[in-house]
Amino acid sequence: MYIIFIAEENGIQLEIANIPIVQAIEPIACETGDEEFTTINGKTLNLIGGKGLRNFSFSSFFPSKKYSFVSLFNFQPPKYYINFFEKYRDARIPLRIIIVDGYKVVLNMLCRYNFIYTLRDRAGDVPFTLEIKEYILPNIQGDKNV
Repeated sequence: MYIIFIAEENGIQLEIANIPIVQAIEPIACETGDEEFTTINGKTLNLIGGKGLRNFSFSSFFPSKKYSFVSLFNFQPPKYYINFFEKYRDARIPLRIIIVDGYKVVLNMLCRYNFIYTLRDRAGDVPFTLEIKEYILPNIQGDKNV
């Protein structure tokens, strides 16, 4: 499995980061905006709402050295990834996440994220967790009723 993050602005690719080691991805959750209410005669009804935002998380580590199980194509020092995620978080630019399983794209969406990492472990690697939440671009078309 491969996880790729692409920073893009106005449809132009700014930078790409390939996560070097993907251990496991938590289940992808997508809640709905359903609402329950109680009628005058005491019945509870469920009003069907819209689709919620997808979210999930995964943890791994950024290797500090070239391990045999890490492709040279994916290898960057840990500081590269830390700078990448902090730069686009602070710039308030959503990233595109693409997850590829085998040769099939299983997820492709814009996202915002919480990035949690430790300075390094005993091997010098940097453990991290990314909590991903879908980001939908706001519709910027003018209101025709104004």
